[in-house]
Amino acid sequence: MEPMSGVKDLLMQQLEGLFTPTDASICLAHVEDRFLRKYLPGTRATEPCAICGRLRNATGLDHVLAFGVDMIRLHRDRAIDDLPHDAEEEYGYAFGYAVNDTWDTVYTLFEGGLDDDLLQLMQERLEPETWYERSMVWLEGKELYLYSWRQFAQAMRTGVAPERDDWATEAAEGISVEEMLVRLASLIDEFDLVHPSSLSRWIRAVRVPKSDALDAARLGTAPSEYAVDARMSCGGEGVFYGAADEQTSLLEIRAVAEESEIVIGEWRPRRPLQLLNLTRLPTLPSFYDLEHKYQRDMLTFLESFATDVSLPMDVPTFGGYRPTQAVSAHLRKSFEGLDGIVYSSSITRKACCALFVSNEECQDGIGPLELQKFRRRRPAPR
Repeated sequence: MEPMSGVKDLLMQQLEGLFTPTDASICLAHVEDRFLRKYLPGTRATEPCAICGRLRNATGLDHVLAFGVDMIRLHRDRAIDDLPHDAEEEYGYAFGYAVNDTWDTVYTLFEGGLDDDLLQLMQERLEPETWYERSMVWLEGKELYLYSWRQFAQAMRTGVAPERDDWATEAAEGISVEEMLVRLASLIDEFDLVHPSSLSRWIRAVRVPKSDALDAARLGTAPSEYAVDARMSCGGEGVFYGAADEQTSLLEIRAVAEESEIVIGEWRPRRPLQLLNLTRLPTLPSFYDLEHKYQRDMLTFLESFATDVSLPMDVPTFGGYRPTQAVSAHLRKSFEGLDGIVYSSSITRKACCALFVSNEECQDGIGPLELQKFRRRRPAPR
């Protein structure tokens, strides 16, 4: 893979005074991050390493410096280009922004990617400059989506959408509540997160009065007249809730039986189910993968979203089940053939499911799920 900064970029950075060119080379052994080792162009060492003096697999120091500048530009802006001057501030620029010099900025971005010796060399070779982090007004990437998701959850909890001034831009105010679900569905589609599941069974624990007959209709999805508010469904809406293992299924229903008994049913899909699996998101690209920064940002947001979906309902910053109920309803409309959503249990962190299967569809021979077997058992301890 060729580095982002070619000869033209190197010359531009040098003309801007960001670093002084050098013919020195350094051992790739000083690069700790595996992605960076592959990303930086390797050459056969013809002269000793500028750090340790050894002759080993090497790369040009200029390429390391140029990559460092690319990373800084990606995550910071130059204060001299944008911020108003304020002589009373430590760095001489307007209050309200996180302002750092080149030395601190390099350390923040490359700690763990380069060893201490190369980190220090980069800090010394890059010209002194003042950089700032974008404020809330200039949200982008995952920060914009995370902030907007929080606003969406708050609006669902309170029933009041945030006020937006006529002049407000998306960056200043976040993605609107009305648009948030559309953006979320678009990301799920972009990363192709809805696909046939390989999971071959789901376990559902049910409290059953001791006098009730036990069959697929009784042990499956609650009939609509008995369905209450749940994580992915509103009252009166039948959704099958289960787990990938028995312990999680018991803990999810807080199984403490007195006048009732607990029945464990094992259900198998009759066909591959089309599921959104929030427990198995794609692998994040490297922090140093400039080419795929957008993917990293959006997947980081989706990871945070998946964590929020699994929160206990009483977490005040999330807003109970209303946000996830709205998400579920929108995704069912957006993805034809979607059979359900897989998420992590708020108790065990193992897989749980909300399958869009009605009580009628749970009955033998009708729907996508089939009751294979069931048994009575004692409740899990508190």
